[in-house]
Amino acid sequence: MPRIWDTWLPPPVALEVKEDRSRFAAVAQSLEKAVHDAQEQAATNPDAWHSLVIPWIPILNNKTTLDTPDVLKAIEALWLVVHNCSLDLEVQLMRSQKKELAGRLELPWEPLFKLLQQHFDNPAPRLEGMGLTSTRQMSLQRLASKARRYFAPGTAAALWTLLGPQIHSTNDTEAYLAVCYIVLFMPTNDASCTDTALLNANIAEWMRCWGLVSGSAHWDSLWMRLFSRTAKHDRAGRINWEPHLSQLFTYMMGVFEVPVGNATGSSPVAHSPPHKPAMLFSSLELVSLFAKQLADQAENPGDDRAVLTEDVQKQVLEATLKLAARGQFSKNSSLARASCRSLAKLAYISPSTVLPLVVRRFRSSLETSTATHQLANSISTMALCVRPILMSGWSPEEETAEQLLAEAMMALLPGIDANDETKTSSVLHFYTMVLSSVSSLGADEGEGGSREGLRLPLYVDEWAEELMNRLLALLYNLDTGPGHRADQASGKGDPGGGASFLSAGSNDMLMHLCDLLFLKLPVDVCEILIERLAKFALSSVLPTVVQDVCTICSQAVSHHPMLVMKLLVKPLMKSIKAELPEKGSGGTPSQSLESTLGFQIGLLQQLLGRFYGEELIPICKEVEVLVQMALEVPSRPVQARGASLLTSVMFALVHSFDAPNALSATPYGPNGVELWVDKEGEGFQPPRWSAPSPAQLQLAEELLERHLLGSCDELVATCRAEPQDMVVDGPTDSTHAQKMKLNALIAKIRAMLTGLQSHMKDFEFSALAGGVASGAVPVGMVGCQQALVGPVGVGEKVAEKLAEACSWQKLAGGGSWQKLADAKSSIFAEKLAEAGRSWQMLSQVFLLRSWRKLADAKLSLFAEKLAEAGRSWQMLSQDFFLRSWQKLAEAKSNLFAKKLAEAGRSL
Repeated sequence: MPRIWDTWLPPPVALEVKEDRSRFAAVAQSLEKAVHDAQEQAATNPDAWHSLVIPWIPILNNKTTLDTPDVLKAIEALWLVVHNCSLDLEVQLMRSQKKELAGRLELPWEPLFKLLQQHFDNPAPRLEGMGLTSTRQMSLQRLASKARRYFAPGTAAALWTLLGPQIHSTNDTEAYLAVCYIVLFMPTNDASCTDTALLNANIAEWMRCWGLVSGSAHWDSLWMRLFSRTAKHDRAGRINWEPHLSQLFTYMMGVFEVPVGNATGSSPVAHSPPHKPAMLFSSLELVSLFAKQLADQAENPGDDRAVLTEDVQKQVLEATLKLAARGQFSKNSSLARASCRSLAKLAYISPSTVLPLVVRRFRSSLETSTATHQLANSISTMALCVRPILMSGWSPEEETAEQLLAEAMMALLPGIDANDETKTSSVLHFYTMVLSSVSSLGADEGEGGSREGLRLPLYVDEWAEELMNRLLALLYNLDTGPGHRADQASGKGDPGGGASFLSAGSNDMLMHLCDLLFLKLPVDVCEILIERLAKFALSSVLPTVVQDVCTICSQAVSHHPMLVMKLLVKPLMKSIKAELPEKGSGGTPSQSLESTLGFQIGLLQQLLGRFYGEELIPICKEVEVLVQMALEVPSRPVQARGASLLTSVMFALVHSFDAPNALSATPYGPNGVELWVDKEGEGFQPPRWSAPSPAQLQLAEELLERHLLGSCDELVATCRAEPQDMVVDGPTDSTHAQKMKLNALIAKIRAMLTGLQSHMKDFEFSALAGGVASGAVPVGMVGCQQALVGPVGVGEKVAEKLAEACSWQKLAGGGSWQKLADAKSSIFAEKLAEAGRSWQMLSQVFLLRSWRKLADAKLSLFAEKLAEAGRSWQMLSQDFFLRSWQKLAEAKSNLFAKKLAEAGRSL
């Protein structure tokens, strides 16, 4: 079935993605031919595998729907590559189409086993370093875990015959290594078709081997991994577990390390594993299959799979519920988190058993003032149980489920507290879960009339206003002010670059909450909130939480752009213009002014990036004026922020956007609960995309000519000029003026490249590199099937200008170069890295994922020019090193040496 990442793309891109099957077939055919040629030439050409095969590896892509014969052909070729290029080449096995490949693909296990042994058992030192060695070892382990389902019949018996005797030598490292290899290579997916007597005999033998070592968590984890995988694949229930239940229970109880407070209780008799086996398997992985088994039973009631009877289901439920309930309020965060998630999963299975416990503890925690540490966990559990409550229809006797949640939403408003991050995050999580499950808040009519679905009996306007007030007060209290060390840590010295815990980490819920808030609130309530938000943003300067303020304001733009333009964007632009010092005033701005400008310009940049290009055309001239004024300020952070406005404008002009409320036709589940999108998008309509208009593209062309190509020409001219030739306004040193101008030009070039991303006409492809015997397959840059701006080869022109600027700096001597280094103006190094990142984005959208592939295949003149510029940069660096190092050493110029080292690391 097609996936939404193929079908929900902008129409030109989605049309191009359909050609992936033919492209992949051509790549697989070319790869097969390259492998065949490498095998023939390997005896006479030691570099045959690398020169012939490497160009094809990075462009393999398994993210789309592919034809099974082509996948099979590619896997067989890659399997040969793994065994012939193991020391220098990493290969990723295709993980898609497991069912289609079953029975059609058969791989030998011995070559991979010997290869893995060679990497782990060979003590010979290597020059590649531990990073590359460990990465290759991990890749081989993943390869073995994905390939074992395709091993030839008889692999299990052969593997046990080879390694089984070594397991009994428990005082030696070989026993641990043998178990590791058995767990890694043992195929268990054929458990349902193996002889029943042989299968039970294997289980009995494994149980005996498990008991050979006690008190070793690593040993226990390996055997539990093997048993859990075997039980998972025994769908027909052919394994007789009855004789082993007591032993399994004993072993598993010994694995539990129950925390006492914040301390973790370990086994009193600990047996540490040797080093090499610990490298093979370093984590305990226990997967619960209870819910999945019940789902399979419900979906396939008539098949031959083993089923869990109601008595067994009840026993499992009672046992797991008891454990989860005991661990919910543990001071050990990982145990408490696992317990909360377990309660939520059990709530789907048996709502009448689990939900009364969850709700009772939630209410008790709200009323208790002594055990405050329990409140955050109670809220988290309640948040995870919102959908089970609504979908099951369960509710306390005195009220409905909707009333229960509405009451909780009002009661949790005081939980938004700057002094308790955990509790605040839990409250935001709860609100997000509620808003993602209901169709709307209040009596809002959409374009097509009243919305269907679930609603809550909530005083929406009072709750929404109080929520916004508390969120803004929270941000005000979290801000540490300019110059605080947290500002430097979070923003890396860039005023306005900070973010609090609300926008950091994996538990970030602020963006999702605000998105749902402005989507599902009535329009009149949204207007009140946006007015309050605009007043707060215009009257406050919060440099250390600017990202959080931007998050809230950006979500308002997504759903009410014209209102935000009127109330916030235009007044903010006037405020920034008033704050920027006039040209020629001279002097570096104060730290307070830098923080103010950093906050305001950073906020404006985030807002502009959320508008459609058509909505930005009327104010584009004013934005350019602000950019020019900011670039004239002798402050690197202000210049960087000012140039970033060009990034947002260019991004909005050339990119396609999905229309607001793109998934308005949302299907509803039991009791009117709003369903979530799955990978097939079943029941949902594809989003509506807005493509750039001709007016947008024309404006983008003008901006590219002025601010990218024009800045490159000006950069070369500035590098040619001497500092004394600079025209200086006010009491500013000419050398400092040249330094600031170079920094401003670099900031503009970087901003333009970042905003354009893959929308420059860098080059054109004609056919697949290497060619295909039967007809050429056109290579299309999928990310470039939308709007393209600039002349063909614009990236090449930029690279030439940057290389020319570097050559002029070489002729100018060490003095001018020192100014560039002090200003962090490593012109070529910084821009080359930016061009590389831009190219990487482009290649990731298509099939290319390796810069080395591009260079080896010589697909474009752009790559050759960048390589040539890189050599020029290296010659420049070496020449400067030889002529200036002695002088630096004598003068003990530590500052210059530090800057030189920074430029080297950047290159």
